Formats: sequence, structure tokens, C-alpha cells
Amino acid sequence: GDFAIVVANIQADTLLSLSPALAGKVRPGGFLLLSGILKEEARGIESAYCNAGLKPVKTLTEKEWAAVIMKR
Repeated sequence: GDFAIVVANIQADTLLSLSPALAGKVRPGGFLLLSGILKEEARGIESAYCNAGLKPVKTLTEKEWAAVIMKR
């Protein structure tokens, strides 16, 4: 099915490989929150999920970590 909110807190390489599948679980108007990402990996993650049909909303950072919020 699809969901209003999908959350994934896993390493960037796994998030990249799962981008089409995870993006496909977000219903229209829904959000995807990706975390467990190093700051320097956030742009690549955002780009992959944009290519999968989502739009960036915000990137949050704390120390060396980032979380990326996307919307369908």
C-alpha cells in the first residue's frame, strides 16, 4: 500500500538502493522522512529521491548527521 508518512532510518547506501521502492510507498501529498545519513551524503540522497518523483521539503542537521524530508 501507500502511506501518508514513511520513515526510514538506515544507512545512505541502502536508502539509495531503495529509493524507487520507498518513494513508491508515499501517497500523493504524503511525506518521506529519511535519517541515519551523514551530512555529506544528504545531497545525494535528496537527488535520488527527486529522481524517484518526490520534492525536497527540508534538510535537518545536527553535528555530523542529517535527516531529509521529502513530499510527493
